[in-house]
Amino acid sequence: MALRFYLTEVHELGAELSISQTLAPVTDAMRALAERSPDRNPHRQDEPYRRALTGMYARPGGHAAASSPAPRRCAMRWRRRSRMTSADEFLADLRVIEASLRRTTPTR
Repeated sequence: MALRFYLTEVHELGAELSISQTLAPVTDAMRALAERSPDRNPHRQDEPYRRALTGMYARPGGHAAASSPAPRRCAMRWRRRSRMTSADEFLADLRVIEASLRRTTPTR
């Protein structure tokens, strides 16, 4: 249940974070996380946050992603390629995203 909740949140966050790297720079760690994503859609190549989140969505083992209420079709194709092995790995990826957003987004 917890994993399904977090995958749904990652899915929704991916819909929100369509920030183009041409408009807002990203950290090197964020760029690397996006590059590890199997998402090669040319329409998203300049959207590192969306690509990284799609890659995270695709990585949990088992059938969690398939049973999520909001599965991404592209993520289902990739889910067998690279599996996440721990909650710590999931959290580390989220921290890369957070650090990039904090470092590259102006504060008000």
